[in-house]
Amino acid sequence: MYAIADAVAFLLAITPALCGGESPSSRADQIIAEWKNATRDVKSVRGSVEVIHYDESFRSISYGHGSFAYFQPRDGFWQLSSQYKSARGSKVGSFRVEEYSSTHFQWKGHYVRDIDDGGKSYSEWPIVEGQGWLFDHFLKWFQSVSSISPFLPGMPNKAVVDTWKIEVSDESATHVWLHGVPKTDDEKKHYSSCDLYIKKDSLALEAVQYTMPGDRERRVFMFKEVELNPASQEMPDLSGYKCTDPLPKEYQARQPSPEASKSE
Repeated sequence: MYAIADAVAFLLAITPALCGGESPSSRADQIIAEWKNATRDVKSVRGSVEVIHYDESFRSISYGHGSFAYFQPRDGFWQLSSQYKSARGSKVGSFRVEEYSSTHFQWKGHYVRDIDDGGKSYSEWPIVEGQGWLFDHFLKWFQSVSSISPFLPGMPNKAVVDTWKIEVSDESATHVWLHGVPKTDDEKKHYSSCDLYIKKDSLALEAVQYTMPGDRERRVFMFKEVELNPASQEMPDLSGYKCTDPLPKEYQARQPSPEASKSE
């Protein structure tokens, strides 16, 4: 059951190489320009996703699956739960299968809901600006929907491409692999590199792999059932859930400005 997912994941972990005599960066510029043009009218996206998390330090691997939606930078959700629970403790090569840590966040303009689906409860966190270790390693993850994965199908967050140095690492008749290194200190705190797996005829992003600082931890997202500019902008239903940690009163009356909800 792991063969297909593992094949995609390890195919993404390749070293950059020249393609057909053309420099990797110039070919990448061409692909990115075509990708931007093909997705110029895409403002939102939703779909299903499968996730593989590798930790080489602990020789562990975990599998997650779920759904996501990006309607605006601060309007959308990620809902991921553990996959293959019965395989916990087994081996995939030299990696031990561990349970994936469930994740469910909903962005609501000026605040985020951190949801525990198992306990039917949630906390609310204001989106704040700041600096220092706490902001860089925790609060920044609440800044926008694309905090979980900067690259998404349809590229609704157009500006993200400009914050990475991207080259072509491989190319086949049907797909192209792009290898990216973050340019900004902000991105370097969270990623050492990324690899994009793009279908050439449709310019659809089918998978992305992020390598974390230290190069010992990787996370792969494989996108499926993608809808671009979806008609429905509904979030997962929280009927019956209890808010155990509501938004502080000073933030409850705050209304998000157009800039807060429409730009990163």
